[in-house]
Amino acid sequence: MKIPPLRWLWLILFSALAVLGLESLKLPAALLLGPMAVAIIFASRDKPLVISRTLFWLAQGVVGCMIARTIPASVFVEMAKNWPLFIFSIFSVIVASAFLGWVLTRWKILPGSTAIWGSSPGAATAMTLMAESYGADVRLVAFMQYLRVVIVAVAATVISRIWAPEVPQGNVVSSFHLIQPVAWGISV
Repeated sequence: MKIPPLRWLWLILFSALAVLGLESLKLPAALLLGPMAVAIIFASRDKPLVISRTLFWLAQGVVGCMIARTIPASVFVEMAKNWPLFIFSIFSVIVASAFLGWVLTRWKILPGSTAIWGSSPGAATAMTLMAESYGADVRLVAFMQYLRVVIVAVAATVISRIWAPEVPQGNVVSSFHLIQPVAWGISV
């Protein structure tokens, strides 16, 4: 299936507009949420854009490297100091997610494997790919997984606005200023 280049142009244009709109609301995850919402809308209107698996894996690798680069070594020291809290938190999320999947299946709200994969914690992309291998409704699993990402980002924004200390206006950094592709490319 050949995808018209114009569809890519529309996706990029609408993604940029969504990012600008979310940036104006000072949502910290605007670069993640804007394009994701636009891509979901495109896919739900039967206008998905499919890229080759090689490009997909390459993009996942780049994002993984970017995430790894932003984690300071001091995080691991703090995790080692508070390891019981981290272990408890991880297992409580796994147990709560498994229970939710079981309830959704038991009450026949969703088909069995779709409910389990959709409520499973972890990497949304990996859960979606595994769900496809087990015959679940991939679009519903992806929707559930990425809806959770949106809810967490919005909740984190609201919570930080309520409890975080006020940042002086001159020190506010938008998502666009966090991207320094040349510097990032050289350091990798």
